[in-house]
Amino acid sequence: KKGFDIPTAERVLRESTEAGISVGIFMMVGFPTETEEDYQLSKQFIQRNKTSFNRVTPGYGFGVQPGSDTYMNPQKY
Repeated sequence: KKGFDIPTAERVLRESTEAGISVGIFMMVGFPTETEEDYQLSKQFIQRNKTSFNRVTPGYGFGVQPGSDTYMNPQKY
């Protein structure tokens, strides 16, 4: 529900790097609804855009934050 879309993310990464901004990516791995296909798509995204960022930080833990969708609607996850 963050309004994320791949084409915009790729454009922002590319344009930020072109502007001289150091770019890092944080990617959650292992979200409860993540599938193998989702994981593969994430890997493809990183490979496709590897010249547009300086580092990737994976997040392996998953915590439920009060007020988040996972907190308010756990049955969906």
